[in-house]
Amino acid sequence: MIRNYLKTAWCSLRQSSTSALINLSGLAVGMAAFLLIMHFVRYEMSFDSDTERIYRVTVRQEENKETGMHSARTYAGIAPALTQNLPPVEMAVRVLAEECLLQFRPEKKIFNNQKTYWADADFHRLFGLDFVLKGNLDLLNQPHHAVLSVSAARRFFGDDWSLDKTPVGKTIWLNGSVPFMLQGVYNDLPANSHLAVDFIVSYSTLTSLIGPVMETAMPPEGNFAYNYVRLQAGADPEAVTRAMNELLVSKIPEASRQNLSFRFELQPVKSIHLTSHLADELRPNGNAVLIYALAGAALLILIIAWINFINLSTARAMERAKEVGVRKALGADRKQLVGQFMTEGFLYGLLAALGALLLVSAVLRPFQNMTGISVSLYSVKNIPLWGVFAGTVLLGSCLSSLYPALVLSSFRAVKVLKGKLHATPQGIGWFRKLLITFQFSTALLLLCCTGAIYFQANYMKKQPLGMDSGAVLVIHSPRSLIGNAGRADVFRTFREEALKNPAVLGVASSACLPGKPFLIHREDVRQAGVEAGRNISYDLASVDEDYLPVLGASVLAGRNFSEKRPEERSVIINEKAVETLGFATAEEAVGSRIKIQGEEEREIIGVVNNVHYRGLQNAVSPLLLYYGHDYEFGFFTVKINAAAMQGTIARLQEVWKRVYPNDPFDSFFLDSFFNEQYQQEQAFGRLFSAFTLLGVLIACMGLFGLVLFTVGRKQKEIAIRKVLGSGMAGIFLLITGQYFRYILAAVVVAIPFSHFLVSRWLEGFAYPFRVGWWMYLLPVVLICLLALITVSGQAIKAALANPVKALRSE
Repeated sequence: MIRNYLKTAWCSLRQSSTSALINLSGLAVGMAAFLLIMHFVRYEMSFDSDTERIYRVTVRQEENKETGMHSARTYAGIAPALTQNLPPVEMAVRVLAEECLLQFRPEKKIFNNQKTYWADADFHRLFGLDFVLKGNLDLLNQPHHAVLSVSAARRFFGDDWSLDKTPVGKTIWLNGSVPFMLQGVYNDLPANSHLAVDFIVSYSTLTSLIGPVMETAMPPEGNFAYNYVRLQAGADPEAVTRAMNELLVSKIPEASRQNLSFRFELQPVKSIHLTSHLADELRPNGNAVLIYALAGAALLILIIAWINFINLSTARAMERAKEVGVRKALGADRKQLVGQFMTEGFLYGLLAALGALLLVSAVLRPFQNMTGISVSLYSVKNIPLWGVFAGTVLLGSCLSSLYPALVLSSFRAVKVLKGKLHATPQGIGWFRKLLITFQFSTALLLLCCTGAIYFQANYMKKQPLGMDSGAVLVIHSPRSLIGNAGRADVFRTFREEALKNPAVLGVASSACLPGKPFLIHREDVRQAGVEAGRNISYDLASVDEDYLPVLGASVLAGRNFSEKRPEERSVIINEKAVETLGFATAEEAVGSRIKIQGEEEREIIGVVNNVHYRGLQNAVSPLLLYYGHDYEFGFFTVKINAAAMQGTIARLQEVWKRVYPNDPFDSFFLDSFFNEQYQQEQAFGRLFSAFTLLGVLIACMGLFGLVLFTVGRKQKEIAIRKVLGSGMAGIFLLITGQYFRYILAAVVVAIPFSHFLVSRWLEGFAYPFRVGWWMYLLPVVLICLLALITVSGQAIKAALANPVKALRSE
């Protein structure tokens, strides 16, 4: 019987080739879009999936239930305190992240900005590093020991490092002055991990270099370390959190707790990528809202494709009515007819799935390049995804063919064979109208969301940043001079040599840079003489006297730093800090003194305008600028005449080689670097836009199929109308008018819901664009135009047809 069903289904496909092609094309495109989007969604949700029972300790600082600081970076004293005092904590490690200059001296290999972690000895056990080569010593257990990744091993020792160039036992110099003996090589961490490191050095080295504070630091010392713990099997994270807070808060001096409260939390590592957006994250994370939006778009696109199938199947119901009548007259019961038509639906689904796989194979590589997915779609890890795809195809085939099957099998044989079934049954027509309206509503919703993403990304990029980032070259400061007392004098030499070139307009140094997270924050900041300030986190960095002019920032009141004055107790603040410190105006702030916990009072000598150091997804934070030549982990910024850019950079490189022969010239442009903060929104916008257009295309394909069928069914009616004097416009409106009524109904449904979703999404931005009525008008106009283009060809063809041909058989 199944064999007969398949034969009949195949014959039906061949007889209605145009309708079948439209159905199959729409389904294949919809399935391909669904599979690609879900591949991306699954990848984003797979981050740190193998981290059961591993948590990151975070800290929240509060005053009067107001959060001033919520950071992923905590205090170095936490890990030893937890392992020594809380039995449910099986293991705890600290990580201090840094970008270092690494050097292998025998072969004169030197690389800057290498991702480096100072980590406790248990780091490799906690995160299960996969070692391909290691020595006999306990890894990272002693000062000046290190391990590196396979990628780093290739950079330093070549592709044949595993043979006679084994890295084990070799020495790598960090920042030109600290030697580390290599103990092993581990496989690169997977791309779907919130950790990213090529060189791991023993944390105990920091203690030997800096002192006990690297082991015991708690407030008021800075939060410079990331703490990770693994709990015993069966341990209750909530109970451990309560015990952890009691323990850690008791270790904070009473003076640091007078006006503030500290709350420590356990954050599951596997939730970090999509849900964590704390201060001081190790790397930029994803966005759960965007992922869920993409998953929703994938489902809607697939639903649109299946709706096309239902609409075209029910539209063809009248064509197949006589077939049903004959089958019933020959003894077929309703169960057999339902089986026949559902078999056709499954055949459509299977053929569309095969077409979808061909489409996916054709576009998979550029899609993965655009999204940054490193896991192959056809890997064993994606077996659950293929299960979802297969289940979706089967479920969609079943549900989308069930209604047409029930409709077609319900026709009474006597009426059909007597020719008394001419008009489309009322139930079928009503259901089809509902589905068409849903299609247009979905298309409008997707277009409105796409427009919002585009306008928000464009708005953020075009907003003034409070600085002039154009033609500013940034050079990573030389790491070989860390700890060298004469490094400021060497910088002055570099600046003087660089400024001899008239195309160089300014050279500055700083520990901060727009687009880079601040390394230091202060919370307890207040006016001198005031008992307590507001619980707000202030960004803090050292800069020199040329920093603000090179960035094009404006001093609104007071003065800039000066190399000719003693500035040890001076501070420059921004407009936001004026507000949070309680000054009425910038002028009032100048000359006042502020108190920062653990420091002597400082005098405010100037107020600078608000410069956006982070993308406009975030609000401007209060800023404190100290004077100093902090070159150890900072940046040199060079303002260049844009008309002489290339030649100037080449001459800067020559000056650099003379002044800093032991450090590579590692540079980038500030404006491009800053705009990288919008990459996630831009990539998501491109992805969402592409699939939205596919969804609209599928809807138009279905609309074309329906118009094609309508024109065919109304040929005689159109001919009679023309004979009775109806003009071309009347015929055109007869065919197209009903579909624009569906669009009007879709507008009423989709626009309010779209506005609700867009408004909620924009609440997550500190600087959202202002939504206007025009943003919703554009998708409506676009849908109307596409619908008009889709239906007008067939409508005009029908209006121009010779009525004699249609009436010849009457």
